[in-house]
Amino acid sequence: MRRKLAVFVGLVVVVLLLWWWKGRGGDTHEGGRARDTAAAGSKLTEGGAAAQRARERAKLGPAKLAGRVTRKADGSPVAGATVAIAAGDPVPKFLMAKESPTLVTTTDANGAWKVERVTPGAYRIAATAKGLLPGQLPKLVVAAGEDRRDLDLALVAGGALVSGTVTDVGGGPIADARVTAVRSGIRELQAPADFVAVTGPDGRYELTLPPGELRLTASHDDYADGSQGIELGKEPMTVDFSLVPGATIRGQVVARDSGKPVSGGLIRAEGNGRGLGGGDGFASVDEQGAFVLRGLSSGELELSALGPGYASETPTIVTIGIGEQLDDVKVLVDHAYSISGRVVRKGKPDDGLTGIVLGAFSIASQAFGFSIDPSDSDGAYKIVGLKKGSYNMFAFGEGSVPDVGTPVEIVDRDLDNVIVELDAGVTISGRVEPAAQDVSMSLEPTGPIGFANMFEAAKAIVVHADTDATGAFVLHNVPAGSFTLHANSEDGRKGSQLLVVAQIDQSGVVVKLEQRASVSGRVVDTSGKPAAGVRVVAQATKKDDGPTFSFNGRRDGVTTRNDGSFTIVGLEAGEYTVSAQDGDAFRDRGTADKDKTSKAIQTVTLAATEAKTGITLTVEARDGVIRGSVIAPDGKPAADAWVTASLEVKPLDGVPARFARFGGDRSEPVLTNADGQFVITRLRKGSFTVEVEGPKGTSRAEKPGVKPGDSVTIKLVSFASLNGKVTVGGQPVTKYTIACNGPKDAKKHVEAADGTYTLERLAAGSYECDVDSDAGEGSAKIDVGSEPEQLDIALKRWATVTGVAVDVLTKKPVPGLIVMAGSEDGRGGQAAFANIMTGRAPTTDPNGRFTVDRIPAGTGTVSLMPKDGFTPLGTRPYTATEGGRIDLGTIEVVAPRTGDAGTFGMATEVEGDKLVVSSVTDGGPAKAAGVQVGDRIMALDGREVASLTPGIAKLLLSSGTVGVGQTVALTLERAGTPVQVSVTSVKW
Repeated sequence: MRRKLAVFVGLVVVVLLLWWWKGRGGDTHEGGRARDTAAAGSKLTEGGAAAQRARERAKLGPAKLAGRVTRKADGSPVAGATVAIAAGDPVPKFLMAKESPTLVTTTDANGAWKVERVTPGAYRIAATAKGLLPGQLPKLVVAAGEDRRDLDLALVAGGALVSGTVTDVGGGPIADARVTAVRSGIRELQAPADFVAVTGPDGRYELTLPPGELRLTASHDDYADGSQGIELGKEPMTVDFSLVPGATIRGQVVARDSGKPVSGGLIRAEGNGRGLGGGDGFASVDEQGAFVLRGLSSGELELSALGPGYASETPTIVTIGIGEQLDDVKVLVDHAYSISGRVVRKGKPDDGLTGIVLGAFSIASQAFGFSIDPSDSDGAYKIVGLKKGSYNMFAFGEGSVPDVGTPVEIVDRDLDNVIVELDAGVTISGRVEPAAQDVSMSLEPTGPIGFANMFEAAKAIVVHADTDATGAFVLHNVPAGSFTLHANSEDGRKGSQLLVVAQIDQSGVVVKLEQRASVSGRVVDTSGKPAAGVRVVAQATKKDDGPTFSFNGRRDGVTTRNDGSFTIVGLEAGEYTVSAQDGDAFRDRGTADKDKTSKAIQTVTLAATEAKTGITLTVEARDGVIRGSVIAPDGKPAADAWVTASLEVKPLDGVPARFARFGGDRSEPVLTNADGQFVITRLRKGSFTVEVEGPKGTSRAEKPGVKPGDSVTIKLVSFASLNGKVTVGGQPVTKYTIACNGPKDAKKHVEAADGTYTLERLAAGSYECDVDSDAGEGSAKIDVGSEPEQLDIALKRWATVTGVAVDVLTKKPVPGLIVMAGSEDGRGGQAAFANIMTGRAPTTDPNGRFTVDRIPAGTGTVSLMPKDGFTPLGTRPYTATEGGRIDLGTIEVVAPRTGDAGTFGMATEVEGDKLVVSSVTDGGPAKAAGVQVGDRIMALDGREVASLTPGIAKLLLSSGTVGVGQTVALTLERAGTPVQVSVTSVKW
């Protein structure tokens, strides 16, 4: 099977660091982010535990920052400019938003600005003003008590105007909302400067911004954030936001055993992805255990807290409606463990590092712990809120190469005196030629990325720089290793340079920029109107075999402008599928791969520097309307119920069906009127599920299969409960986790002597429930109505799978392979991945033998993986019986290569029982040897493909699997005639 792995850097950093913090919220609504605005000269306040830390820092005094904003042309002051002071490192910006909010102030008549209370740390300062390009200062590290009054910014004329309104989804402008723009793509993960505007009483805003890919976010304390990606050219653009009121929860964190409040730490509210109006949220817990969570989604929320000595063993579940406030919520916590020690410079145990943010995460249990405060002046730190389990640690901070992935185990006590060593890395400086400003410089590891080194490779994410006006760049804290330095300019010019980084700084590195190909055109809908805000992607159709792990920030897609136009630059020569994806990742991407007749897709072939124009893509018009009425559980019209329509989509191959609803296009919510009636507009053609959330979030209903033009009546159903008992071999299971997925997901960790559980507040509908425990696993389905339901689940004991891996060519044992096993329905996959991340995954021993425990009964596949790649080197299906031990015998695998990754410069496809050449790279070894597209490969080095199997033969020839300088003799069949060629691989 052909596998493509295009993993952006965020897979490692964002998934591992934002996953638990940002939850399952999407692009459109990101709740819980701190939004504090400071007028010039005003004081910033912190509450509770944050206040205590502020008082401790006050012994040295907070920092003071000030400067002026002027016009570069004549030095005249810019009055009314907006100055934003944002966190300058990814971890504080993404994870510590509540503790390190972006500070915003306005310049006076003389262009002066000041902020008098700034927490020590790294910042990026930027200024925006109408008609002037935003200006920003280099990243600034602020020390306690520092007084900087020289932070001047000189702005130049230029840019394009982005304007619009921020309104309530129910109608009416939102004043004092903040609209923040950041450079998108790889820059967005680098904690870029914030370009900010604040709405007036009419909800309007204006921002002059540089051309390119940008992400705009509208936020307000009383609403959930709204976010939109744009592609800005030279023409003005209108971007409007309609925000959904966010819910608020006030409460107290209380120890379960004593009933007393606990102080300090953080609390998190996590939605299940089905609610309306917001996302997850975070807040500090004060000295009395009190907290306030704002900007939350509606529906069912799980509240979890962590702090010194405590954490939530199970979440506290509450239900809340859109924009509503819930008071006096008690969040129960239990005893938790900590990891403490010092962060020091690598090789210098006495050199403690201050300001380092540390944490630990568990992929298996989705648990995490965090250092509420960064490391102190001696490097001391304390990660709190950890439960028993296996974790990976991370450490990020200014002036150091991050550490990600160090495994630790919490058993029954705190871990003390854990030393974390951080390397300073080296500095790489140079220039691009010809000189150009704002060229994005990024690093990509040259070797293949696999499970064993993905954390090491992820360190490249924080290494980034933009060139100055002279084309010069400086990369700080570069880790040791072999990299490709990539340069990407907004106009499509690109360049690269190989770098081998040791322990010595390098200067004078030159990267030559060269023009690449581009494709441009327009997206219209089926009524002929321009389609703005549509994502257009150019995907190469022919590539060498082998997975890719992209760190280079390459842009393969853009967002259409107001007139529907688009331009994708920086493309290499070759054939591309250009597709318009209008808000539906699952359906549109699947279509792009399979439906070549769609008017939303075109195939183009680009020469090396060709500028292909005139591409027209057509998407479905959003002119559909669904009308209806909502009936309350008591039979009366339901006023003020929220209604949305979600496009029903078929998920991609390998994606569980229950995830399809998350990939479909979803309308903005509308409120029913006094008669319970609603109208949903701007729908594309298709089949929708209409979802209704009752007032105060106490009832719910949905109706599938609704099409634009339909009029429907939907009756709300009050939430019900699900009760049951979990057993194995007729005996109760006393400790397990049950997760039920349906209209309203529910998950609970249960400890009960009689094996019983209760899940509250389930919406009506069909559910799939899975139980996981040390005793075994099980699943069951049930339809839930408005009355309590009973579902007992009998578990099946885990099975064990064993086998031996041998080289398909030499028949010798292959040690050191990572062994993954999972059922066909995905059971066991998350646990297997978690074991790999914590270094606990089974591997083949010196004799090639392996044993995998905790295998669900049923059919599945064992995959034998290399440590430096994601493509299985060998697989074997199995059928496991409950509690049984299955010996798979000998599994022939492609032995991992030695040395650098190589390529034969061709790709192959399995067609039934045949292996056929699908592409040949110009200038590559296969081309030079005379290999042609369509050749059927009959044998490799005299070994017939039929005896090897086409799958194994394909892998033996795949880029990245072969080493450099490897020669293979191929027997080909071309038009019925045998052809003999010899091909030697080159570096990939």
